[in-house]
Amino acid sequence: MLINDRHFAAQLQTADGQTRNFDDPACLMKYVERQHPPVHTIYFCDSQSGPWLRSEETGFVTGHSPMGHGLAAVSKNTPGALSYAAALQFIQHADASPGGM
Repeated sequence: MLINDRHFAAQLQTADGQTRNFDDPACLMKYVERQHPPVHTIYFCDSQSGPWLRSEETGFVTGHSPMGHGLAAVSKNTPGALSYAAALQFIQHADASPGGM
């Protein structure tokens, strides 16, 4: 996938050696939930400072995102940051809303 804004990039590395790139954190999260790939590692680009974060180091804040899902990855220590599980619930709630994604 073409990454339009690297500040929102995400990457899935599977246990069988495949790499999948995403241009929005929520796109990766939805892919994992729907496809159940054999996850080895997940990385998210820190939208505020730019370095890659392992999923265990990542939190999420709401706001603008390229695909309109409204999540941006940040350090999990960022005040008000959502956990991966809470961010996934945020996405699922948005998808279920009228006019959802």
